[in-house]
Amino acid sequence: MTRPTEICGQRTLDDDYPLTHVRVDAVPPRLACYWTDSSTNGPSHPTAAGTWLLWGGAALLVAGTVAWAIALNSRTPRWARAGTVLAPAAAVTIWATGVAPLMSLSTVDLRNECFRWQVAHLHSTPAGEITKTQRSLLPPAVDCIFTDGTTSLIGTETLGLSCCLTVFLICCAALRLLKTSTSL
Repeated sequence: MTRPTEICGQRTLDDDYPLTHVRVDAVPPRLACYWTDSSTNGPSHPTAAGTWLLWGGAALLVAGTVAWAIALNSRTPRWARAGTVLAPAAAVTIWATGVAPLMSLSTVDLRNECFRWQVAHLHSTPAGEITKTQRSLLPPAVDCIFTDGTTSLIGTETLGLSCCLTVFLICCAALRLLKTSTSL
């Protein structure tokens, strides 16, 4: 990861499609190599196996923790115990895959993402020029501001994080209410 251009190498033996830029993400560990033909073929990811191993290990850890929480001999409902583990795990997954990569982009790369979103949604508004971008941590937002409107690049992820927080709070409240009712 210290010399990403060496890992990417050349797309073809004749170097018909030279490397334009490289994107390195720490979490999840990923290296994306962008070539001159990446607009049609997409970037290549030489570290895809490592990413799958990382996410597979995290999934096994969460599944084991949920199984342990459900198997506990307790009066609290199993759904509440499972929800207190699964909701934060889902939130971390949403953050790591959808929010954090966009938050760590440079201003130029973020403008490129806004342009890619605009090209992918040609028939929907906004369709004007990109005037600026905005990021905020709480609430999480990555917005593209166009001359004729604003769009969020992480609208779906923000909704998912809100749902995770709601489920987590409901499960914690259920655990707390049951605990206080049994101690009386």
